[in-house]
Amino acid sequence: MQRHVQNPPHYQEFTTTELSSVSGKVQNCAGPTFVLSGDFLPSSFRSESYQLAKDAINYVCRHDNAAFPPSKTAVILRTLIDDTLKYRLDMLCHMVMLLDVKDREQLKVIDGIATSMFEDEIVNWGRIVTFCAFCGYLARYCEERNIPDCADDVARILGDIVVNRLGLWIRSFEKQFPAVCIWESTGLWKGIAIIALLIGAVLAFYSSVRHMNG
Repeated sequence: MQRHVQNPPHYQEFTTTELSSVSGKVQNCAGPTFVLSGDFLPSSFRSESYQLAKDAINYVCRHDNAAFPPSKTAVILRTLIDDTLKYRLDMLCHMVMLLDVKDREQLKVIDGIATSMFEDEIVNWGRIVTFCAFCGYLARYCEERNIPDCADDVARILGDIVVNRLGLWIRSFEKQFPAVCIWESTGLWKGIAIIALLIGAVLAFYSSVRHMNG
């Protein structure tokens, strides 16, 4: 079933000061520094990461019509993405509409948003799942506007980010998935903190682009 949200009701409740305050709380959960290349990681890990990224994006785009999940990890990730979309869909919708992607070339914004979101070098499962949900919703937005091959492009970009930027952390903490991820993603405060971090990353990137174009 497709989910459509118009005029997101909660986004305006966050002021810039509130976003900064909430985002600061996330920094209490420290993680290892992310890396810029995953070439040294096992090929099996890299292959599975791209497979999971592609499955996650296709699942959000097609949902009930999506292909059968390729692994148990994919099933878990789908469930966690569903939970994120269920409770934070209005905010994700607003962020995607703000970016207003019109062609495939503009999908490069995903890389810039990832840089802003993880520039504090703090990584946790809650952030990763929220970012996957955002990428999936962005791909669905583009498909609904008939932008060709956008789902494949978003999946590839997400896979690159997971492997090259987050791969070392994921390899170090993959045994904690999904238990820690569920703990990080549940609860009103934790959910708001992570989504506020993503909002801040989108707004920071959006502001920088407007400044360059201005």
